[in-house]
Amino acid sequence: MSAPRTGNKNSTRTAELNSKGPWTKWIETDRAERAIKFIETYIVTSKGYTAGKKMVLADYQKDWLRQVYQPGVRSAVMSLPRGNGKSTFLAAVAVHALYDPDKGGSPQVPIVATTVGQAVRSVYGVMVSMVNAAPELKKRSIIYSGIGTTKIYVPSTDGQAFPIANTIDGL
Repeated sequence: MSAPRTGNKNSTRTAELNSKGPWTKWIETDRAERAIKFIETYIVTSKGYTAGKKMVLADYQKDWLRQVYQPGVRSAVMSLPRGNGKSTFLAAVAVHALYDPDKGGSPQVPIVATTVGQAVRSVYGVMVSMVNAAPELKKRSIIYSGIGTTKIYVPSTDGQAFPIANTIDGL
């Protein structure tokens, strides 16, 4: 006779997916400071000489976040030479936006590049690695990897991140 089952795996997984993260209890309300704290608490880098370690933001990255999260800012640009961690940093910012949205509702985070493949290689793939490396994020996510349905979905925020080409030619 086998032992009785004590719980339903599906209901446990559903509860995890819909649970709010511990970051929702932070008293900090400034959007930039929340982003900085979230990134330095949950994001593990997946490439470069700091691969496998928690991300520590440089002062210029923190300053950039403080500037772009000012009220009224609707878009921003970061221009740096190759090899300075732009893609990794922006992947971390995108992950933060997906899990800790502002009052605007369900976050939609398109990762735009010339081709879908470039979007996946440069930022989206890094995001997937970051989510998979952080148990608090992974258990609150569904990662779809099918052709045409590639996305990270976060049920608790009803948010999603997905790679997309900036023109029809890039599809």
